[in-house]
Amino acid sequence: MIQNQHGCVHIECQGNIIIATLTGAFNDLGANTYAQGVEKVVESFHENKYAILVDNTKLEGGTPEAYQIVEQHNQWLNSTSLVAKAFVVRSEVTTNLIKSLSPSVNQQTTKSFNEKSEAMKWLQTLLK
Repeated sequence: MIQNQHGCVHIECQGNIIIATLTGAFNDLGANTYAQGVEKVVESFHENKYAILVDNTKLEGGTPEAYQIVEQHNQWLNSTSLVAKAFVVRSEVTTNLIKSLSPSVNQQTTKSFNEKSEAMKWLQTLLK
């Protein structure tokens, strides 16, 4: 059976801040695309400190398999020079769900925001 990717991810960088915008409902293929994309950028930083902004305002959720991949990804991030991660969300429920289904996030310095600009300011302050 051929499985199609569900969930769209856009990854860009502003300095040493990775910005990942997630749209839709994710299956394992979509989650893997997200994880591999972020990991490729992290590796390009050559162990320099960095931060991640995850824009979840258009995220609709994910399958259990997607969250397993996200958990593995967060375990990997915890072994890198990650300084902090900001979540931009419509509701704190989204952040709580992510922290529940990917407990490795709880080892990271994280904060949730309603506005992307506020999240960027917070990350920039921590990276100084």
